[in-house]
Amino acid sequence: MIYLTGVKAYRLHARLPACSRAKEQEDDTMQTAEIHDYARQLWEAHGLKAIAEAAQKARSFEERGESERARNWRRIEAVLLEMRGPPQS
Repeated sequence: MIYLTGVKAYRLHARLPACSRAKEQEDDTMQTAEIHDYARQLWEAHGLKAIAEAAQKARSFEERGESERARNWRRIEAVLLEMRGPPQS
């Protein structure tokens, strides 16, 4: 299940146990799409600050032992870093 709190309350679909490998891949794809959508919305709302916010959320959940939530925020952080692009020289 994807848990995201502290920004806007966007409901992301929970990943249910899959009956088959195909169903599991479909669920993973949905989660990836949702992570990208959430990251895009966070970027539009906060710009570069969204990266720091995602990292802070991930660390907070890691410290509390909520590994699934922390993993989701790390995935969001990674997408945001991709959106930012490479550093300019």
